[in-house]
This record gives sequence, C-alpha cells and structure tokens, in this order.
Amino acid sequence: MKIYVLKGSDLLRYFLIFLITVSALVGSKDYIIEVSNAVRRELPVYCVERNDKNIALTFDNAWDNKELPVILDTLKKHDAKATFYVTGGWVDRYPEDLKKIYDAGHQIGNHSNEHPHIGKLSKSQIKDEIMECHHKVKELLGIDMVVFRPPYGEYNNTVINTSRELGYEVIQWSVDTLT
Repeated sequence: MKIYVLKGSDLLRYFLIFLITVSALVGSKDYIIEVSNAVRRELPVYCVERNDKNIALTFDNAWDNKELPVILDTLKKHDAKATFYVTGGWVDRYPEDLKKIYDAGHQIGNHSNEHPHIGKLSKSQIKDEIMECHHKVKELLGIDMVVFRPPYGEYNNTVINTSRELGYEVIQWSVDTLT
C-alpha cells in the first residue's frame, strides 16, 4: 500500500482535479471551476539528457575554501571541468580563489549574496540577492554568470521566475554527496 503526502501547489492541483471530476460526475455547471489560471509549478533544471557518458560536476562555495586546493588539483589531474556556485560573501573573502577557479577554465555560477532561505524572500529581495553577487563577480572577473543555484536547494515560482527574468537558468543537483 502506498501513501502519498501532498504539499503546497501539488495539494491545490489535486484538489482542483478532484473538484472538476466531481462536477463532471454530477453534471452540474455550478461545480465547474475555472482552472486556466491555476498555478503552474516552475521547476529548475535537475538533469539534462545526453547521448555521451559525461556528467556535470558542481560545487557550492559559500562558507570556506579549505577543500578548494584539493578539488582544483583533482579536476586538473583528470582534465575535468566543473561549475562553482559562489556567494557574494565568499567572493568578498576569497577573491584570489575565485580568480584561480576561473583561470583554470571552470564555470562560475551564482549562489546568492548572503545564502538566505531565498524561498521566503520577496521578489525584490531575491533580485537584490542575485544581483549583488552578480555585480561582485562581474567586477572581479568581467563576466556575466548565467546559472543560479538557490541556497539550500530551496525554490518556488517566485525564485525561478525572478531568476529567469534576470537572465539566469536555475540549476539544482540530481545527486547530493552530503546525503
């Protein structure tokens, strides 16, 4: 026996489907609900179909830089590239490390400015978090980042849509090495 737990927009979606089904069964127009404006859940990129056997390696840099030398040496040894998602605070503390990452040919991604629970922020606050980090990296490296990873993996429609409005694609992970 399977038990399904529904949360948030999924619960709303299934409730609307239930009501539409009931209205169809009883045949009354009084029960028909307008669903054209129902909330569509936006999703980040979790994985991309590929025909080869390549994977994407990503690292989140928000707190320290202790493991960075080993990571960079290992990637270099295996001629591998990765995406490093950095926070603005990390950029402030380790600007030379950011340059090393970039100079080694790795992609730099945005991980917010202060690593907040971004799903709880307003659209304006989300923009500020993303763009503060963006400007710091732009000033240091002269590049425009195009990928964003929400802190803690938290996202909602506002986070996804706001990120896309700013020219970012939201990227999650499909395998977490910490769990």
